[in-house]
Amino acid sequence: MTNNEQVLLESQAARTSQLAKIEDRAEELLNKARVLHFNVWQGSGIATTEQVAEFYEVPIETIRQAAKRNHQEFEADGLKVLRGKELNLVSDALSLTNKARNLTIWNPRATLRLGYLLRDSAIAKAVRTTSLNFIDEAAKPTPPKSQAEMLLIYAQQLVDQEQRIHAVESRVQRIEQQSIDAIEIINLLPAPTEPAPPLTERDSLRKLINAWCRVSNIEHEQAWRTLYAELLIRDGFSVNARIKNSKATSKLELVVEHGKLGILYAIATEIFKIHGLV
Repeated sequence: MTNNEQVLLESQAARTSQLAKIEDRAEELLNKARVLHFNVWQGSGIATTEQVAEFYEVPIETIRQAAKRNHQEFEADGLKVLRGKELNLVSDALSLTNKARNLTIWNPRATLRLGYLLRDSAIAKAVRTTSLNFIDEAAKPTPPKSQAEMLLIYAQQLVDQEQRIHAVESRVQRIEQQSIDAIEIINLLPAPTEPAPPLTERDSLRKLINAWCRVSNIEHEQAWRTLYAELLIRDGFSVNARIKNSKATSKLELVVEHGKLGILYAIATEIFKIHGLV
């Protein structure tokens, strides 16, 4: 075992520093370390404890003890214990038949850190060696590019930019054509045989409430409570108090019966203007 490997085994700071340098390539390094494809990551990006133990060729209990002793490191890496709905979703994604109430899942970074901790795993040793070799290669100075190489890179960037512009233009053209087709379809529709009935003040109030809720991202019930509270403050009309002794089927019907609909609509319109929504 090299001195650098020993440092990784014994130092949390060294492990975290090493991972920070290679975080984006954790999955690639795991695959290289095993030669055979590490199929745990196929499409899902996560693995179970059993799969990680199989990868490192160690007992499951060894993985669990390492996770327990170094739980703060692994939690910082994204190691999670899933329950409930999250567990069901992951079980479906990984086609798991285990009906346990919780499931520990490993991402590439946490799995790579595990390789820094397992002393008796040949795969873990390969992970450490591959990781250290990668850092050594990354530390080597990059020779300056020639003028021809720079021109080639610049030309490729121009080609890529031209392709992106062309893709955007194509999408814009499709949207414009869809708009034209929609207008043509509308124009072909027959004219109505009867005039549209005008909106009542009650309908207008409901449309106003719907727009308010959509723009403000609030529930309809909260919007109506706000209006009724404002009606009490400004007009002294308590909807909640009067509805108890009324035969009205709804609070809005009660407002209509007492001739307060116009006031309520005016309050709703004013609130929209205050919030810049209309």
